[in-house]
Amino acid sequence: MPQAAGGFISGDPEAMLNFSVTGPEPGNLGEQPAFTRVGMPESAVFAAVDTVATTGLMRFVTEANQGFQRYTTVATLSGGSYLSADQAAAATIANVSAGYVG
Repeated sequence: MPQAAGGFISGDPEAMLNFSVTGPEPGNLGEQPAFTRVGMPESAVFAAVDTVATTGLMRFVTEANQGFQRYTTVATLSGGSYLSADQAAAATIANVSAGYVG
């Protein structure tokens, strides 16, 4: 885990709040090539194997996208937490400074 001087975590709240990552749409993976639907006798075997591979790939992409969504949520919530902590610390310093008689 990255650390700044003094052992405190250093992050960029703006980047965290704007973070978003997505993968490809799983539905874009399911189109069979035209040559598997007509012609060669081997096409049926190839199409069957292709269907199994495409189904597995679609499942993987769907699960990866769910992970991307969770990662985006964590980054966004962390950015909000950073800003809240920063604002609370600034308010505390302002309150202490307002009461300081030098």
